[in-house]
Amino acid sequence: MTHQLQVCRIEKTKKAPVGAFLVFNLSFGLLLCRKQLKIMTRWRLVNS
Repeated sequence: MTHQLQVCRIEKTKKAPVGAFLVFNLSFGLLLCRKQLKIMTRWRLVNS
């Protein structure tokens, strides 16, 4: 029983960084998109 739990824990720790990395990348990408949209709208307002 304890051995199975250890294996399960190892599998989770192996997968955890990948998931965290993906989530981080997604949120970072969304932040960048938002910033670019803000800059673009500001730029349009200045130019119009």
